[in-house]
Amino acid sequence: MKPITIAAIVIVLFIVGIGGGYLYLNLNNEKAANTPTETNTALINSNSSEHGKSVVIPENATICAEHHIPEVICPFCKTSLVDELGHCGTHNVAEALCTRCNPTLIAAFKVENDWCAEHGLPESQCTICRGSELVSAEGTNSQALICDKHNVPESMCPFCDPSLIEKLGHCGGHDVPEAFCTRCNSALIPAFKAEGDWCDKHGLPESQCLECNPPSSD
Repeated sequence: MKPITIAAIVIVLFIVGIGGGYLYLNLNNEKAANTPTETNTALINSNSSEHGKSVVIPENATICAEHHIPEVICPFCKTSLVDELGHCGTHNVAEALCTRCNPTLIAAFKVENDWCAEHGLPESQCTICRGSELVSAEGTNSQALICDKHNVPESMCPFCDPSLIEKLGHCGGHDVPEAFCTRCNSALIPAFKAEGDWCDKHGLPESQCLECNPPSSD
């Protein structure tokens, strides 16, 4: 093969290599540009349910210096989340402010001095400490009767109103009836304590505590 031919082939291969590298870099740059960042609304899970929408937290998410939670889920710094994530129908609060769905938010509420340690809820959401004042789904104040025996709103007392068990269905996350789930609704705790059904060691109703009452192998 003539030297001129060899040189021509080398030049062609060099040009092809340069072009391929340029194309590769462009594709990577486009991919990076389309990849969701911490402030990109694409991080919001579009699957809506009775718990509202959720936020995908990146592995290297920036932590909010003031509230000590990932900035991408901080409702105090990013107030738009309240509207974007919708309403948590199960706990009747904005999903962005629901510590029962997202316990990571607890640290932020504590920084805001909005935490009821006794009932494990933001003070602003604690119906026990706020007495009979409840906020309805329509956003208006209403007066709710408190069950004298169980110290919870009568409308949520499964001991006085067993029909709630069927109405609220099953809590798949904790494998108990939703009406009896203290992990989803800590306001029920006083009712279980009044019934003498509470495990202080594990923070659960004794009847639901698998640590103290493991299921039979039979």
